[in-house]
Amino acid sequence: MTNYASSKEKPANRSPMKQQEKIDAYLMGQLPKAESTAFREALQSDKALAQEVEIRRNMLLAVRQVGRDELRNTLNQIHQEVKPQPDAQPIKNNRIRQLLPWLSTAAAAAVLIFFFVRYQATNTTNNIYQQLYQENYQAYELSLNLRDVPPESQSSNALAWYRQGDYTDALSAFQALATAEPQQTQYQMALAICYIELGRGAEAKNILQKIYDAKDPFLSDEAAWYLGLIALSEEQSPEVERFLRPLAEDSRADHHQSASNLLKTLSEH
Repeated sequence: MTNYASSKEKPANRSPMKQQEKIDAYLMGQLPKAESTAFREALQSDKALAQEVEIRRNMLLAVRQVGRDELRNTLNQIHQEVKPQPDAQPIKNNRIRQLLPWLSTAAAAAVLIFFFVRYQATNTTNNIYQQLYQENYQAYELSLNLRDVPPESQSSNALAWYRQGDYTDALSAFQALATAEPQQTQYQMALAICYIELGRGAEAKNILQKIYDAKDPFLSDEAAWYLGLIALSEEQSPEVERFLRPLAEDSRADHHQSASNLLKTLSEH
């Protein structure tokens, strides 16, 4: 297990790309549990690392809005361009060496702004699917009965992280809770939303489909709604129709009006 907090490696000697991949894996909930815990502990003592993670977290959130693949390739290209080449002359000025990672971040931010402006200019005319997704998606309002539960319990922490938008830590906590109490569908729903927020749609669909197929009396409509939204983000019209049409036709269903309005707008384009 990597002990980030006690590592003696200096920031200047870290491989920028390797560090970036580690941060991305942490933010997307893809690190092994022990390694994720060590990384989270390191954030408490390493302010530079914490700041780097926060910058990358904001970038990844924006990536989902401005075209994941195109922007990610551009950002990675920038990191490749600023990475020292094997035959390059070493930079002796420590001040310049310390500024290199921030120059990379500044360049990446400039590209991010460019893509965001371009996205804003073209979104309303070129991609009704993504526009409707952005207008209709909101994270599920999670409600857990925490009466008589200690404030520092795993469920309390999981709910707090979820409500704060810290879906990386919430994911780890809800995975443990769902394993301990598989019958608790609120935990399953929370997991699905964490996966959506972290850009892991396939895993979210897998959980939501199980809730939907089980005809859960409290969460079946919610599962259908989010399955429809995922299909919308993937521009899969038949799947959008499959999950949202029953909600639109049932006046008692959750999200009835929203599903009806969304399908109506979609049919007009």
